[in-house]
Amino acid sequence: MGLDLMSLSSVPCFAGEWERRGNPLHVLINNAGILHMGEPQRFSKDGIERHMQVNHVAPALLTALLIPSLLRAHHCAVVDPKRWIGQTKGDDFSGLKAYGESKLANLMFLKALASKLSYRRKTSIQCIAVNPGIVNTKLVQRPVPIPQWRLFWMFHPAQGARSVLFCATHQGVEDDLVDGFTYYTCNCKPAPTSVQAIDREACLDVFRSTLEVLNTSTYEKNLTQLLDDYCDHAEHKANT
Repeated sequence: MGLDLMSLSSVPCFAGEWERRGNPLHVLINNAGILHMGEPQRFSKDGIERHMQVNHVAPALLTALLIPSLLRAHHCAVVDPKRWIGQTKGDDFSGLKAYGESKLANLMFLKALASKLSYRRKTSIQCIAVNPGIVNTKLVQRPVPIPQWRLFWMFHPAQGARSVLFCATHQGVEDDLVDGFTYYTCNCKPAPTSVQAIDREACLDVFRSTLEVLNTSTYEKNLTQLLDDYCDHAEHKANT
């Protein structure tokens, strides 16, 4: 099954192929991401800045379209790794700033989605954001010199995966959910989210803006209505 997050038309094809198999989906980990350092701002063929598309918009679409498969699992988790990079200031474009904004948008979208699903009688879908720490991976597309002393503080990929797998599999995570959502650190401990993500209305604004982008893209269905239908389906299941 192929999936190209730089092409929104690829996402419903992937989700549709999975849906046709009729299998439940117990865990969805949106781990894909890009960080282009020292390069000019570029856009996908869908007209979306490439960091925002790959790190947020496409995973948001994928999550929305896989909700029926997640509901079939009766107990499942959506895990979104959020690598903290600190605050970036200024109006000029930079890859680091675009990366941070895309990951923050993804976090706020996930929290709003959890709130909406929870409002409809708490579905079985757990929405979990996790900071895996600073991991020595090939995320950065252009080589960046890293002092040797900093490498000492970076996680090996296997170490970085620990917190993600913990959130996806540990039964105790459910106890930390608030309105279907929780945030974990690289030490596998629950923690407060960023200041921006604490604001419920701000999260809902990001949620609505994301759906507006998707509804005006090449994707042919109204995702707002689609998600409402999924939530109604979840509420019906809770009452039967």
